[in-house]
Amino acid sequence: MGESWDMSASSEPIRVGSSGWYGPRRTCPTSVLALVLGILGIAACPFVGIGGFLAARKARKEIDADPRRWTGRGMATAGWILGIISMVYCALIVLALILAYWLQFSR
Repeated sequence: MGESWDMSASSEPIRVGSSGWYGPRRTCPTSVLALVLGILGIAACPFVGIGGFLAARKARKEIDADPRRWTGRGMATAGWILGIISMVYCALIVLALILAYWLQFSR
């Protein structure tokens, strides 16, 4: 059996044939999670940004493994960057707390 290409459902081709059906590309749910956690890491709690960074790494691997199925690499990259920023912010908070503790008890 040969493969046929159908362009009617979306702008992306849908491969139908003996090797399987791909259907239209969908946004990777892990990339949405990474973006949400990255935003929360910046806005509310810097420790949540670590989860955004890890989820973005996983999402980028999923998208790279099957690019015909998944979209959302931009969201995953944004979540990755926001996760890095919130981890740096978190490290600065921890260093400030250590410094404050050290200054308080060094007298």
